[in-house]
Amino acid sequence: MPLEPSASRGLELTLAVTLAVAGLGCAASPPMNRPLDDGKGAFVYDPRHGYRMDTAAGPRPGENPNSLFVGLAASGGGTRAAAFTYGVLRGLRGTKVMHAGHPTTLLDELDVISSVSGGSFPAAYYGLFRERLFDDFPSKFLYADIEGQLVCSAVNPANWPKLAYGRTDIAADLYGPLFENKTFAALPRRRPFIVLNATNMTLGARFTFTQEQFDVIGSDLDSFPIARGVAASSAFPGLLTPMTLQNFGAPAAFPYWKEDEKAVADDRDRNLERYRRAADELTYRARDQHPYIHLMDGGLADNLGARHFIDSIQRGRGSSGLLTLLQKGEVDTLVLVLANANNAYSMTNDLKVRAPGLVDVLMATGSIAMDNYTAESAMRVETTLRSFQREMMAIYREQTGDAYEDPGAKDAAVADCRLRFPVTLSGAGGAKTKIVTVYLVSLSFLDVPDRTLREKLLAVSTSFSIGKEVADEVAGASEAALKANPCFRDLIAHLP
Repeated sequence: MPLEPSASRGLELTLAVTLAVAGLGCAASPPMNRPLDDGKGAFVYDPRHGYRMDTAAGPRPGENPNSLFVGLAASGGGTRAAAFTYGVLRGLRGTKVMHAGHPTTLLDELDVISSVSGGSFPAAYYGLFRERLFDDFPSKFLYADIEGQLVCSAVNPANWPKLAYGRTDIAADLYGPLFENKTFAALPRRRPFIVLNATNMTLGARFTFTQEQFDVIGSDLDSFPIARGVAASSAFPGLLTPMTLQNFGAPAAFPYWKEDEKAVADDRDRNLERYRRAADELTYRARDQHPYIHLMDGGLADNLGARHFIDSIQRGRGSSGLLTLLQKGEVDTLVLVLANANNAYSMTNDLKVRAPGLVDVLMATGSIAMDNYTAESAMRVETTLRSFQREMMAIYREQTGDAYEDPGAKDAAVADCRLRFPVTLSGAGGAKTKIVTVYLVSLSFLDVPDRTLREKLLAVSTSFSIGKEVADEVAGASEAALKANPCFRDLIAHLP
């Protein structure tokens, strides 16, 4: 991904200062997460405590909030990605629909935002402040020279002791005022549920800032600053350092160890993905071997933010996991919007005989893997949905003796946008069947129809300083791409 010359020079200066300070041997310690206890030193597992999907209420009390389930995956990519996600959220806000007899917007029906890196800034801001996102987020973040502020913070001697244990902690301090220094306790217990994704450096696996994840390490998410979660999610390797958390060990009553042990024993040859998730989770149980956890940019494990939905469909823990909701028949329409702000690779280095500099090499080392993984994640979402469709069809045939055919499977106009499958429900009156419709809406800069604008936006650097004009163009383009997307238009035309 290309870097602007000024950004490259600023990052080189930051790196130089950091390397010089790293040898000071300062004894400072980074701020740590707090243990999950009952105030008396006893670790307690409480499935209703903390920020988790199961405690997030829907938009209308007393009604099934899952009938129309809308998820948004917000990709990484610096301020470019933040502006892209902002434009998509603005587009959802402007999409008025009727659902269950109520006038509403798709933003009001949004259930989950799973975000990575740059996409985590608008996700967390909207989670905290809702409509304020559209009033002051652009001026506070999208138009701001965040990169310049990071450089100034790094070269400020007052911050040098912090450099001894991590540049990401300086970034978290810088982001604190944006989120008014609030902790996860301040996030409303209503939807959309915000999932900030980072990467466990040792495991190479996703680490989410949810209480479900913090339960595994015996920690209390409510007391953890949101700015630190966002900073970990956007800690680009090489330029920023990992953020460190302490592993206190899961409470004795943690209910999922046996499930993990069974998956490790049974699934290595049968379901490798499930096996790896279980093996990764069991790693945290060995607290004596892993007393600390080091988190890096979420894009290293999933730069699209889509893996949350894949995991939720395949495993779906808790009463609000997608697997549980689908099997219980609570979902009529599932909508997944993938907001992919990836840009194009820069070819300028190929025009020079001089070898690329350190910053360019660091950026390429991280971003090439992230970009490749982004394409794979998008394909995995569709693969997971179609696999689940086949499973539901097989259950339907086994229980009814009839074969179900997706009416859109042979229609090229909707085959890539919409799929349907039966869910067989058992009850006192016998088995019943309902049909679930799934819409997959994938957005990227490639959807911008104007070639000149498309090429301009694809060339926007991965940095935290792109300026007002470019930020507005990116947001406007993503909003327009959403509304023009044929899958999105099909959704609007067929919403019950």
